[in-house]
Amino acid sequence: MKSVCVLQSNYLPWKGYFDIIRQSDLFVVYDEVQYTKNDWRNRNQIKTAQGLKWLTVPVRTKGSFGAAIDEVQLVQDGWSKKHLRSIELNYRSTPYFDDYFPRLRQILTEPCDHLSTLNLKLLNQLIQWFKLPTQVLLSRDLHLSETDPSKRLAEVLKKTSAERYISGPAAKAYLLEDLLPAPVQYMDYSGYTTYNNQPHPPFTHNVSVIDSLFCVGPDLEKILFG
Repeated sequence: MKSVCVLQSNYLPWKGYFDIIRQSDLFVVYDEVQYTKNDWRNRNQIKTAQGLKWLTVPVRTKGSFGAAIDEVQLVQDGWSKKHLRSIELNYRSTPYFDDYFPRLRQILTEPCDHLSTLNLKLLNQLIQWFKLPTQVLLSRDLHLSETDPSKRLAEVLKKTSAERYISGPAAKAYLLEDLLPAPVQYMDYSGYTTYNNQPHPPFTHNVSVIDSLFCVGPDLEKILFG
């Protein structure tokens, strides 16, 4: 049964994002939809001694109302150095920090003009680190024609020959399942375990997956279920 997930790109997403990818045969990156401010597209959280800290990638939104995610440009103000400094300060004592931080630093300091491009670079590297066999496809490459959101999703599933659509649980509130050509499997994030190495207690699940990578290593099954 061919399983497909359709997600917008996020900046250094949490572990549940990669659990959806892990369970899918095909991951469609849906970055041709409108960019939303104050969302996960350009920010995520890490653990610090002072509590959760947002790492926010500055983007240029003035004059670009209604722009798609993959059209949003980055603001070059030295943000990557600040992010790397925060990550190093709070995770340098974790067991796997030295294994992954150098490559993360390389990606974040490489020249990049668009948010979606940055997110995809990080996403592909994380998928490689977690050894996920899932195929990644950009929705733009499907040349979609529908404009209604539900019909457009249905078009994605038809064009990818999906036999099952894997979705986050929040979509239950608005997803029109009758329009979709494949049954829906909703994710359940309640079974995730904790791990001992997370710095700065109490333990928090909903932080960037780099927390898991630095603390537990690249075994995603172990990260999720211990």
